Amino acid sequence: MKTVNRNPARLILAVLSLCTAGCFELETTITMRRDGGATVTERLRFSQRMLDFDVNQDGKTKLADLLTKQAVLDRMKHMGKGIRLKSHEIKDVKNGARESVAVFEIDDIRELRYASPFLAYLDYDKNNIVKVNMEPAYVTNSSGRWRAGTMTVWLRPLTTPKRDFPPKEGDPPRKQPTPLELQQIRQIQPIFKEMMKGLKVKLTFESYAPLRQVRFGYRGRRSGDNHCDWINFSSENFDKYGIKFLDNEEVMLELLRGKTGGKNIIEHVAGFVNNRTVPIFLGYGSRHGRVSGERISFPPSRTLFDRHFAGKMLTFVYEKGANRTRPASFEEIGERTKK
Repeated sequence: MKTVNRNPARLILAVLSLCTAGCFELETTITMRRDGGATVTERLRFSQRMLDFDVNQDGKTKLADLLTKQAVLDRMKHMGKGIRLKSHEIKDVKNGARESVAVFEIDDIRELRYASPFLAYLDYDKNNIVKVNMEPAYVTNSSGRWRAGTMTVWLRPLTTPKRDFPPKEGDPPRKQPTPLELQQIRQIQPIFKEMMKGLKVKLTFESYAPLRQVRFGYRGRRSGDNHCDWINFSSENFDKYGIKFLDNEEVMLELLRGKTGGKNIIEHVAGFVNNRTVPIFLGYGSRHGRVSGERISFPPSRTLFDRHFAGKMLTFVYEKGANRTRPASFEEIGERTKK
C-alpha cells in the first residue's frame, strides 16, 4: 500500500487507489460570507471495512491518520493564504464508520485553493488544484452568462489543463482497445462496482443570498436556493434511463479506462438539472467545456457593494435607452434581506 498524500487535491485519487476494501465519503461546502471571506466545511468518512483493511499496514500511513487533526493541518497548508482551522472533530458513526469534520475560515475567498472537481482533464493527476475566483460584474455579459450588478464566483485550475478534444477531420485514427482488452475490462466490472459501493464525493458552493444565475445549471433555481454543486456523485446514482449508474456497461467501460470525460458519462449526466437521480459532474469545468467553468452570480451584500460597486457605473446591455448605463445603486442590485 502506498503512503497517502495529504494534499487535499490528491485526497480523492489517493483514497480511490485504496478502495479494494470499501469506500468513503468526502463532502465539502464552501460558504461565501457577506464580508468576502468564506467558511469551508469538510466531512471525510471511512467505512469500518476500509479501516479494518488498513489496520495492519505497519510503517505506512493509515487511512485513520487522514482523520486526525494533524492530517487536517497538513492539508490546510495547501488551501491558500490566510486560511485557518476553526474546529475539528472525529466521531464514530453508523455501521462502525469514522468521520472527521473540519471547519476552516479564510478572510478573502479569492485566496482559497481546493481539490478540483473537474476530473476529466488529461493531466488531473498533476494539475488538480483550483483557485476560487470572485469579481464584480459591471457590464452584462454579451452572451448573458452574468448580469451587471452581481458578484460572480468560478473555479479555475492553477495552470491551463489538458483536455481530450474530439479528433478533427484528417487526424490519424486513435488507438482503440482491442476486443480482448474490452472483455477483460468487462470481467472486472463486478469487482469495481463492489469497490465503489458507498462512495460519495460532493463539492458545494453556498452563498449568503439566493443565487441569481448559475450558467452550468443547478437544481434549486426555481425555488431560489442559495447553493449549487460543482460535483455530487454517489454510488446510489442512476443514469438517465433509471438504471444504476454503475450498472451501465458503457459508462463502466469508460470509468475503468480512465475516460471520465467519455461521451457516455457526459451524456448520462447532462440532464442533472431536471433529473435529481443522476450525478452532477462537470468534467471539463462546465457542460460547454470551458477551462474555468461557468460563473455563479448572486447579489452583493452591503459590504461587498461598498467595496466593489459604490461610485461605479453599470451597463445593462440588453436594456434600451440612454439609462442602460447608470450609477450602481444598492437599492437596485443589492442583497434583499428579510425585515
